[in-house]
Amino acid sequence: GINFHTVFDMLRKTIMEIKDLRNEIDRIDGELTRLFKERMETAAEIAKYKAEIEELIVKIERYVQEQEAQKI
Repeated sequence: GINFHTVFDMLRKTIMEIKDLRNEIDRIDGELTRLFKERMETAAEIAKYKAEIEELIVKIERYVQEQEAQKI
């Protein structure tokens, strides 16, 4: 018949493997969270530089308009 000791041992090993895999998922989730935070911080820096570029472009356009107005 069925050797319950062997079945129980196999079940215990399988449960431990699942536990190990869940721990690995938790570790990966932590790394993903850290990487996503880093990505968001980098995107915020890019947005800051883009805003500075737009501000400089507006200043240049105003300067050019002022220079053209003085010619008239």
